Amino acid sequence: MIMLLTHRSEIREELNAFWQGKGHEICIPAHHQDAMAMMKNSHPELIVLDLYLSKPSGLDVLKSLRQDGYRGKIIVLSGEAMLSVARHTHSLGVDRVVHVPAKLDGHFDLGELETALQSSLRNQREGESRIARRV
Repeated sequence: MIMLLTHRSEIREELNAFWQGKGHEICIPAHHQDAMAMMKNSHPELIVLDLYLSKPSGLDVLKSLRQDGYRGKIIVLSGEAMLSVARHTHSLGVDRVVHVPAKLDGHFDLGELETALQSSLRNQREGESRIARRV
């Protein structure tokens, strides 16, 4: 399951439709303040987090996720204005920083984000299978 946290409804809707069309299960909290409760109940294997969230900020949500014990993969969406903050996210356990998708022909260019998603999910699953083989 993938949890998607962004304040931009147009990105949220397009990503949700795109990833569901590829067979992924998506969970989206009604408000990003609900992310912690949803994370604990849904146990997503990957979270896509927009740093542009406010009240709490995307960075605060990231810190809370890790402090509350989330150990899954996190992809951060960032723009040019957030690059200095995005660099700091790696120390908080972010797996990948991806630029907020740009619009092309009325749709978002999801190529970089899809590549990051597939890589993170593959790494997550390979890590789980290595742990299972050791037991």
